[in-house]
Amino acid sequence: MERNPEENRIEGAGATESGTAKAGGVKAGMAGAGTRTRLAWPDWIRGAAIIAVVSVHLSGVSGFPENPLLLWFNSFAMAVFFFVSGDLMIRGRKPSVGSFAKHRAAAVLWPFFTFSVLAVFFDYAVLCLNGGQISREMVTVWMRCIFTLVGKGTLWFLPVFFFGSVLAFAALAGRNPAKTKAGRETGQSGETGQSGETGQSGKTGETGAFTRPCIWEILVFLAGLGAMAFIDRIFAVTVAVVTGGGDGIASDIFLVVIRSLAAAAIILEGAWVGPVFDRIVGTKKGMPAAILCFAVSLVIPAVYRMDFRTAQFGRFPVLLLISAAAAYGFLRQAAELLEKYSSVFTYFGRYSLIVMATHLEWYLVNLVWGGVAAVAGQAADFGPGYLARHLAALTLVMMIEYPLCGIIDRSFGFLLRLPEKQKP
Repeated sequence: MERNPEENRIEGAGATESGTAKAGGVKAGMAGAGTRTRLAWPDWIRGAAIIAVVSVHLSGVSGFPENPLLLWFNSFAMAVFFFVSGDLMIRGRKPSVGSFAKHRAAAVLWPFFTFSVLAVFFDYAVLCLNGGQISREMVTVWMRCIFTLVGKGTLWFLPVFFFGSVLAFAALAGRNPAKTKAGRETGQSGETGQSGETGQSGKTGETGAFTRPCIWEILVFLAGLGAMAFIDRIFAVTVAVVTGGGDGIASDIFLVVIRSLAAAAIILEGAWVGPVFDRIVGTKKGMPAAILCFAVSLVIPAVYRMDFRTAQFGRFPVLLLISAAAAYGFLRQAAELLEKYSSVFTYFGRYSLIVMATHLEWYLVNLVWGGVAAVAGQAADFGPGYLARHLAALTLVMMIEYPLCGIIDRSFGFLLRLPEKQKP
């Protein structure tokens, strides 16, 4: 069972599974021929992205929410998760859309509800510690965050990832199977989980020619692009019509729809650029291409001051998607070079769902930054002093998350996956 919202496997690969699984163990299986081995680079990239997300949230509570570091991280940190999913989704044989949606719902929506309930509990605990009282408005907001799937804090990502990935997968299913044979040929594939049920995926073979997108992919991508380009205008008009100008359940649901369309567009872009990076990464062209990608990902957000924060995907969505794709290309090459020497990134990538759901909603970021500020003082401006405090706080947060991820996976697995049915 999948425990990370973006698996290190060939998305939907038809695998015949055998053997038993237990916490921290391996679910053995076969896909085609050969033993499955885990792809390392998706974990490494997700690890880098989740550390960037934590850094962004530290910037938000530090008193310097607008700074060059935040701007660059925000331009790609969340988008990279969608790129990885699209890159893996295009590989291998595909199940039915219904089977994919069922599997993804169990893997993503279940943790959304469990961690949402825990987030409400932490809010209540903090409120009680500060001598506050629960109001009807607070309960209403809590319930809306859960049942409209708009999410509280960083938890918005999980429903959006679910709907976006299912929509993108359905669009990709419209490709002609005969034509896709010219695309990726995989070596060994499998089904990965967070660490307990870890069926594992292998290295891909030759990629072949770029597969031409089908009409459904193009339509979904254009819909997502339109959602990104006109979200403010569409949102304002729709809320005014549906809710009479108020901010209620209808506006929450509409926000989830808009975000999901945008996510589907980014996932499809990942499916399109993945074969291109496969041909470049690890070759003589890899390093020059990575330097160029890094420059593009750095310059575009700095010039146009745009990012992926909340619902506002930017006034220039095409440029933003180019910037995010460039950042993804840079990270692909970085993973190729560094995955063997920076296992901590791989670890946090494997547990990125847990880090995503706990670092902000469990007040780890706030507590750590408060401690750092109390010891070192609040930085007067954005400069070396602030960066040193920021790095210290980021290191402390990740040091707390490191054992926390393992504890939750081993001892509180019900937060991550549905209880397994007992066989008679």
